[in-house]
Amino acid sequence: MKKLILLSALSTLAMADYTLTMKMDGVEQKFYYKDDAHMLLESKENGRKVAQLFNTGKLYTVTNVNGKKRYMDMSAMLSQMSQMGAGQESFKKPKIEVVSKGASKTVAGIEAREWTIKFKERGQIVTDKVFVTDNKDLRKALGGFSKFMSKMTGSKNDENMYEVKEGYVMVTGDGFKITNFDTKDLPDTLFAANTATKVPSLGQIKKPVIHIKKPPVCAIVGKHGKAKMLLSMIKQSVDGWKLIDSATCADMMGMHLENALYKKGDGYIHLSLSVNDPHNQGLIATYKVRGLSITGLKRGKLQGHRFQMAHLDMAGVKALDIKLPNAMLELTATDNVTDDLEKEANNLLNLSKFKPVKRTKANPQDALKDLGKMFGGSKHQNGTNMPSQKDLQKMQNMMKQMMGK
Repeated sequence: MKKLILLSALSTLAMADYTLTMKMDGVEQKFYYKDDAHMLLESKENGRKVAQLFNTGKLYTVTNVNGKKRYMDMSAMLSQMSQMGAGQESFKKPKIEVVSKGASKTVAGIEAREWTIKFKERGQIVTDKVFVTDNKDLRKALGGFSKFMSKMTGSKNDENMYEVKEGYVMVTGDGFKITNFDTKDLPDTLFAANTATKVPSLGQIKKPVIHIKKPPVCAIVGKHGKAKMLLSMIKQSVDGWKLIDSATCADMMGMHLENALYKKGDGYIHLSLSVNDPHNQGLIATYKVRGLSITGLKRGKLQGHRFQMAHLDMAGVKALDIKLPNAMLELTATDNVTDDLEKEANNLLNLSKFKPVKRTKANPQDALKDLGKMFGGSKHQNGTNMPSQKDLQKMQNMMKQMMGK
């Protein structure tokens, strides 16, 4: 009888479902886990949800079209990418040493303890403070999430990336925080993939002829002065790369944008520094939450700042996003650039020269004034810069272009 009770209890534990809500680099994500064959990840950006579903060996992108779910079978493409080696180096967990253990606190209903850890990254010793727990359910949920991310990127590495030491996983860390954890049963219908559109394998896609054109420094809005902040932290030339242009592209409603362009042979690297823009989570995070294809995802630290790097398949460019205090620095390289973008970013940049700007909120009263300055608006009777009718039309056209309308 005791054996039957024990077996029943073990069976119940084995069948536990998990719902994990977390913030990854500022983007809210919800992960549903039933078992290794049934997993769902939802991402949310500006109220718009996009999901990736793994069901019995197949990966789907799920979008909502006119109130109906649309499933796209990504399996053929991901299988071929995996065979080609894409994603093989995406996740490599460094050897972690626990330096000290601090106070305990409850995070998202989970008992956790602060640990100071250190590890080697790019030949440098990095020290971080994290909160960890030995909660068995959370360990299993995060293990499932790590496997899911590996499947999304084509990696064969199923290692639990959130395990700091054997038996202990992160609850909060650099760019990562669990905000809610639930062990309630999940309905099977949540993981059902209805009629899906198959995305063709790479071999079935006709490869377009790529003509590399010089990217504009400031697309749509034009130049509005010198890129003082960016110029203070980048080099004029290195490894054959030469700075050919730079400018301030926008300075309005508290947000500041500076861009620069490097050239080497027929290749280009474009830099974009966005300051005091709370909505800018980087190109790669934007691609992920919108369900767009990325390959070769890699995360790490560059000169002490968190970065993630990947190929943006739809745009056909390599991208590297660096998170700075109240700022985002985005690098994109045209597809004909064979240099390692992480290495070139490290050589081109001196991030210690970046001077953080205090976060401020946009003042609606200054919006028209700023737009007037930006577009060269006429002087109004009260002495403020107000946009003319011509400028308003130009702004409207700009917004249409930005929204893809």
